[in-house]
Amino acid sequence: MSAVGTRRVPATVDSAKVDFAQVDSAQVDPAQVDSAQADHAQGGGAWGGRMQGALWRLLATDDDRVALGLRLVLALVMFPHGAQHLFGWFGGYGYAGTHGWMVDTVGIPAPIATFAIVFEVLAPLALLVGAFGRVAALGLAGFMVVAASTHHAHGFFMNWLGNQQGEGFEYHLLAIALALAIAVRGSGALSVDSWLARTRSVA
Repeated sequence: MSAVGTRRVPATVDSAKVDFAQVDSAQVDPAQVDSAQADHAQGGGAWGGRMQGALWRLLATDDDRVALGLRLVLALVMFPHGAQHLFGWFGGYGYAGTHGWMVDTVGIPAPIATFAIVFEVLAPLALLVGAFGRVAALGLAGFMVVAASTHHAHGFFMNWLGNQQGEGFEYHLLAIALALAIAVRGSGALSVDSWLARTRSVA
């Protein structure tokens, strides 16, 4: 018998290192192959299970009326600003004017500026229906942190009396606080997230 004919696979088969398509089935113990493939499938299943569990924890919420109120207030306050920046509604500059200001004046890279302008419209809509509320809220919190950094030179207060050169950052702090509360509590009652959570519990 030739040397090739007497070759044997080690007793322990590492599924990460064995290409089953290239191994002659006549030289491999089928039981070893089945065991290696089962280990490989089990590992993939465990990773998928962890990812699925993380997703459900992200969506987890209950019939929380306080969270409902928080997300509706934040959505209704933020959407008009997003509509100003993207569509030019409510006296805004629209996409071109806002994008130019963010890139040329603030120094934000153009792709990030585009993403921020679109996100400022989509995130409030997501909050309005309670879909991925934690993601939308955290994104808006980060957005408002950056926005506040462009207003800190004008002090804390908004320009209520018209005697400042610009607006302060008190509004931004309120929006950040609302967003963080939603990120902790979830979307609450009457939300897509709560519906998905109930669907999973029934299943």
